[in-house]
Amino acid sequence: MVSLGSYTRSAARATYSAYRSVPIRWRLAGGSAALTFVILAGVAAIVGVLTNRQLRAQFDQQQSSAVSRLATELSGKLHFDRFAPLDLDWSHVNVSLGDFASGQHAQIRIGVGIGVDGVGE
Repeated sequence: MVSLGSYTRSAARATYSAYRSVPIRWRLAGGSAALTFVILAGVAAIVGVLTNRQLRAQFDQQQSSAVSRLATELSGKLHFDRFAPLDLDWSHVNVSLGDFASGQHAQIRIGVGIGVDGVGE
C-alpha cells in the first residue's frame, strides 16, 4: 500500500522540477517585468493622487476667489424693497452674473436675510 505522504512528495517534486525546467533567462525576464510593473504602478498611483490634490486645491481657490470678488462687487449695491423683499433693485449694480457662472456652468444664489418682522434686512 502506498502512503499519502509519497503522493505529496511527488507532487512537490513535480512542481519544483517544473520551475527548474524554465531557463534562467526566462526567470530573470519574468522577475524583471514584474518588478518594472510594480514600480510603474506605484509611480502612476502617486502621480494620480498628487494631481488630484492639486486640481482640487486650485478649484477651491478659484471658487473662493470668485465668490469673494462677487461679494465685494455686490456689497452695498443691492437694494431690497421693504414691501417686496424678494425683488432686487439691480439699477445700481454693474455686475454681469453670467461672467461668474458661465465658466463652470455654476449657479449663483443670492440669499436674503429675514429679520424678526419678516422683512428682508
